[in-house]
Amino acid sequence: MNNQEDKSKLWKAYGILMGTMLGGSMLFLGGQAAWTAWEKNNIRSSIATASSPLPLPSIATSPSAPLLPLPKTSVSKSKPKVQAALPNRSFNAEIFDPPSNCRVGSRASSSVQQVLQKGDVLVDRGNPQTDSAGELWYREEYLGCWLHNSQIRFKATSNFNAEIFDPPSNCRVSPRVNSSVQQVLQKGDVLVDRGNPQTDSRGGLWYREEYLGCWLHNSQIRFK
Repeated sequence: MNNQEDKSKLWKAYGILMGTMLGGSMLFLGGQAAWTAWEKNNIRSSIATASSPLPLPSIATSPSAPLLPLPKTSVSKSKPKVQAALPNRSFNAEIFDPPSNCRVGSRASSSVQQVLQKGDVLVDRGNPQTDSAGELWYREEYLGCWLHNSQIRFKATSNFNAEIFDPPSNCRVSPRVNSSVQQVLQKGDVLVDRGNPQTDSRGGLWYREEYLGCWLHNSQIRFK
């Protein structure tokens, strides 16, 4: 009887021991599985954190330094300058013995502005200039330079109302015999202001030549 009870107690003790050992093993395995799962979750969180982009730093704008506005592009409303149309070219003289130096000033020592060949020119016949040597110069209207009297020959036009018939004829600065000679004219046509003759102190009659602006004695011309 005692042996039977002892064996029963022994088996109970053995069962308790085995249950304890089995429970401990299960608890150990469960803890190890939980630890492994935690480690995996931690590693995944670290990878996700490392792969996420870092936030850009914020730039603080100072309220005391406002942004400057862009400069406005101004559009000019001024009209373009239009070059004036050139006048219709009309000629009253010609270069007959080229080449002819058209000079900056009305004197032989002045620099040459342009060398002209044979052809027509327009000169200011009514305002010739006399240099220090007594030579006569005419301003070419289109070029603005000066031609010596010997280089040009005036053209005949239907406007001429008189002629030099007994050359040479002195065309003087003023209507009197002792006035200086502005130009010596050869035989040819002239245009005089027939309606406004001037009488000198001796009673001589003088006519103003319209193109040259000088004065011719009545005895030197013949009206057409």
